[in-house]
Amino acid sequence: MSYCTEKWVPYAGAALLTVAYLSPQGLGYRFSVAQLDLQRIAILAVVALGAYTLIRTYLKGQRISLPKAGGLLLVVSCLFLVSAILSSNPKSGILFSSQFIVMWFIFPICLWIVFENSRPIFVQRVLLMLLGGFLAYSSFEIVSGTYAVKPWMRTSFWGIEGYEWLNQRVNIRNGALLIQGPFMWNHGMAAALCTLVGVAYWFSERRTVLGQLIFGLFVICIIATGTRAALTAVIATTSLYIMFSRNWRVIPTIALALFAYYLFLGLSNEGSLVSLLTGFVRQPDLMFTGLPSETGFSGLPSMRFDDISAQWSSHSALTESEIATAARHLDAVTFGIWSEDVLEQRLIGLGTLGERAAGLVLNVANFQSWAFSGYGWGAFQRPSQYPSDAIQYNDPGLWFLILFETGLLSSALLGWLLAHAFFSGLRNTQVRPITFGLLAAFIFGLSSWEIWSLPLVIFMSIWILNTPKKAEEISD
Repeated sequence: MSYCTEKWVPYAGAALLTVAYLSPQGLGYRFSVAQLDLQRIAILAVVALGAYTLIRTYLKGQRISLPKAGGLLLVVSCLFLVSAILSSNPKSGILFSSQFIVMWFIFPICLWIVFENSRPIFVQRVLLMLLGGFLAYSSFEIVSGTYAVKPWMRTSFWGIEGYEWLNQRVNIRNGALLIQGPFMWNHGMAAALCTLVGVAYWFSERRTVLGQLIFGLFVICIIATGTRAALTAVIATTSLYIMFSRNWRVIPTIALALFAYYLFLGLSNEGSLVSLLTGFVRQPDLMFTGLPSETGFSGLPSMRFDDISAQWSSHSALTESEIATAARHLDAVTFGIWSEDVLEQRLIGLGTLGERAAGLVLNVANFQSWAFSGYGWGAFQRPSQYPSDAIQYNDPGLWFLILFETGLLSSALLGWLLAHAFFSGLRNTQVRPITFGLLAAFIFGLSSWEIWSLPLVIFMSIWILNTPKKAEEISD
């Protein structure tokens, strides 16, 4: 169907989407039950704009229907509410889950309604505008060695314990600032870039120097986030993209981008390029409290997490007995290839990665507690407020978070939506490059529970499924 959209509505939607993702997180006020900042105001404005379009369509006498995948998302929303109702704190859980339902599902549906009458090239340019904003943030932070968003801008975190520290800390690895842009941490920027990797592919297919420069800058920014999940996601997705599209030009672009970035680090840190390359992968993070200076990080108080084995009890949510239990479960499914002691030592030796693996194994083994409706909404996000049978561990990953908190059915429906959109996009030449962003976001979400990328993922899925496959010339 076609909604009655006025000419200014898509441009207003594009502006609000830009504000929602490029404005500093925390620029607002934190209430006792929720936070209202500029990003959330922009999201609510898009929802209002979508409602306005639906009302106008109805008043014009036209039939209103949901886009493809809209009904599925409403079912998932209901399952989220069921999980909240069955949680240990249903009243608070309903309010808490409703915020995510609006952000993850209602907002993307309304955004598609706003853009429904626009040509695919318009949406692609809106996504390119977002990517350009993230690259601008990243470039500034890489070159200056300072965060673009200062703590005083995040007004909703003033004076709040925990958030105040998070707002003040600086995260580096091997002398390089881990960029975060408008987000609160580097995983936020990494998730956004992974989701928009398809836009970088689309631009790299333009046979221009500018297209290759933008793709090269994208590669540099992904590395500068310092997140192994993002590197893994982009490497896997790019390999598949090259095999599928035969766009071999990205290979020399990637090589030049790597050389340029590590040469810059070598010149700025006066270190060996080889040590920088290996150190960036192997050296643990340094977290500094205080603001980074313009000339470096020396003199700032820091905390270094490089001896996870020796400090397991202080930095892990799992006890040694739980690690041993996880090793016993792994021994059962691997048919005794490795002994329990060997598996336990390997889990501990892997540090935070081993903790995630052990936590995942323990919760999967606790299948009967979460299969139907999950442990309950908020079981991992706010365990003190929503006590449950969940076995807590560090950063379970977005998709496992949804699986364990809301149950199998909602996770299966979301998985089916992403798979359907991905394979449909591969068959549609109008959206094919951008489709790969869904795969990269999925891989990244297996290891990080950064939540701000999911609205973009859902919107792109809806847009891909509702974009016709007819041939249409896409100009630069």
